[in-house]
Amino acid sequence: MALNTDTRKSLFPDAVYIPAQDAINDALALTLAQQGPAIEGDAPSVRVPLCADMEAAQVAEGATITETEAALSEIEIHTRKLALLTRMSYEAYSHSDATNLLTDTMRRSITNAADKAFLTNAKGEDGTPAGITNTEGIVKPEDSITDSLAPLLEAIGEVGEHGGAPSHVLLGYDAWAKLMQIKDNVGNLIFNPTVTADTATSVFGIPFVRSRFMPKNTLMVIDSTDIVASVSDIRLQVSDMPYFASDSIGIRVIYRLGWGVAHSNRHALLTVGTGK
Repeated sequence: MALNTDTRKSLFPDAVYIPAQDAINDALALTLAQQGPAIEGDAPSVRVPLCADMEAAQVAEGATITETEAALSEIEIHTRKLALLTRMSYEAYSHSDATNLLTDTMRRSITNAADKAFLTNAKGEDGTPAGITNTEGIVKPEDSITDSLAPLLEAIGEVGEHGGAPSHVLLGYDAWAKLMQIKDNVGNLIFNPTVTADTATSVFGIPFVRSRFMPKNTLMVIDSTDIVASVSDIRLQVSDMPYFASDSIGIRVIYRLGWGVAHSNRHALLTVGTGK
């Protein structure tokens, strides 16, 4: 995501559009959701059609096949714009090392903002999408994970009973550290991690995904095929007009994203530890 420093604008325009999959390919909205259409505009939204599973039945030869009505529905994905604007001196901008460092930092900053919104956004009356941990109707077991993984196993089973296929276990580093300390009946660590390698990359065959933006002391079981995200390209623009008097260059990054959960009961949120 390095900036071009050549001044020939016919070859290197001030506005560059970079696919999100290239610029911020590790963003959670890209790795933990199915990708809907890329959209751009003034607070646009996209409607994703859904059809509930229907029950097929065995039919005797020559018998009349009973008609089943399709249960059609949709989810509306509202998108929000993330933006970052900074400036640097023309002298610093003319050095590729400085511009590369700055644009890499801006890339990480946009990724962080996107991850935080995707996980923990509060639902707004203006259509701001709720973070997936704030999804209404999500499975929330009463028992927390303290000295046993039984509550997690039961949550996985409940998600499966509702038609979900648990694909990832999301958790913060604090919750992960508490999981690593759980011991079996004879005092051995269940996950048996080593100090030289991260051997605990999954639980019950479901991979861990750690993020510092997860709510404290929480763990979430998700079905990534049940989450739909729509994102725009990354718009990177450079201009000296606002800062002409100070001989500086302005650099702006714009990114739009939104997401939606099709079936809330195909995801579960659990507390890890005592919650302190």
